[in-house]
Amino acid sequence: MKNEWNPRWMGLALAVSAALGCGEPPSTQGLHGACTPGSQCARGQRCLEYTGLAGPLSTCEIPCSSKSDCPEPLNCTAVSDGPNQLVCN
Repeated sequence: MKNEWNPRWMGLALAVSAALGCGEPPSTQGLHGACTPGSQCARGQRCLEYTGLAGPLSTCEIPCSSKSDCPEPLNCTAVSDGPNQLVCN
């Protein structure tokens, strides 16, 4: 039996790669910009709600757990007047 690459397997391989984060890095377009909760931010970003010195805020951020989660030259840090979690900054 000859082994041939089935197009269905190609689709499955692409879906698994995307799910494992093997795709494009997060976008920095609009990063830290104001957003409406539940709205769409750029690729890899989430609209995070938090209370800053200026009161309630919502901004597009890249959540992270290490520097490798962030596009260059950003670092994974806690922002003193930002979301109550680590973000790329």
